[in-house]
Amino acid sequence: MVIATARVLRRYRGVRVTIAAGGRRRTWRSPFVFVGNNEYTIDGIGLGARATLDAGMLFVYLTPRVRARHLPILLLKALAGHARQSGEFEIVSASELWIETSRRRYLAVAFDGEVKKMQTPLHYRARAMALRVVLPQV
Repeated sequence: MVIATARVLRRYRGVRVTIAAGGRRRTWRSPFVFVGNNEYTIDGIGLGARATLDAGMLFVYLTPRVRARHLPILLLKALAGHARQSGEFEIVSASELWIETSRRRYLAVAFDGEVKKMQTPLHYRARAMALRVVLPQV
C-alpha cells in the first residue's frame, strides 16, 4: 500500500478548481480539495476534530503551494502542530459555495466513505441546526 501510494502521489498533478463563496471567486490548483461541515482542527493530536457541528458553516481546505508528493510531509507538520502556520493551506468558509473545474465535467467525489462521480459545478450548502437528533432519555 505504501508503494502504491508513493506512485500515485509522485504522478498526481492535482485539480484546478474555482470556488465561488460569499460573493468572491478564486481559482487554485491543489492536490486535494476538502469540504467539511464546520471548522476542522488541522494542527496537533486533535487533527480532524471539530469544536461544533451545528454552526451552519462549510470550510474548504486546499493546499495550492504543496505538490501531491509532499502531502506526507504536510501531514507530519500537522501532527506536530505546524500546518496552519506553514502557510500551505488556503481555507475558505461560507454557508454556501460552488466548486467548478476548468476541464473536467465529472469529478470523483468522496463523501461519508463512498466515492461517486459527480457532475460539476458542485454545489454545497449548510444550514445551522438543520439536523434533528433524537436521543433516549437518561
